[in-house]
Amino acid sequence: MINATVLRILPICLISIALNSPVSAEWVDTVADAKLEFRADDNINRSAFTAEEKKDDVTSAFVSAGRYFQLNKHGANYTRMRLTADLEFRKHSEFDQLDRTNLGVSASLTHKFGLGANEHWVRVYANALSE
Repeated sequence: MINATVLRILPICLISIALNSPVSAEWVDTVADAKLEFRADDNINRSAFTAEEKKDDVTSAFVSAGRYFQLNKHGANYTRMRLTADLEFRKHSEFDQLDRTNLGVSASLTHKFGLGANEHWVRVYANALSE
């Protein structure tokens, strides 16, 4: 398990590297993602015994917005970075103590090792949410 301090510092390091990088971005593209979910959970407390199971309806929403940056302007354009701001909301109809709203950031760095749909690639991803 990764230490919580490392998880807090890693996104800051990735963003710092991206903003201070001497390599300029060739193109920038915006990205937006959203998800809305309604779910009936018939065992919200994860009980092993049927008599102790609790039921609840859960409404969840997730919104993410950010930018893609294509790096390696003077070489092959195989590396890109994604930085986003994330908002997550969860509302329970019965158990209000389980409600939450999280705000956070995420960053990923993707490198593709050549052209074509079947080429290998590697991605480093990190995110941080506050509760």
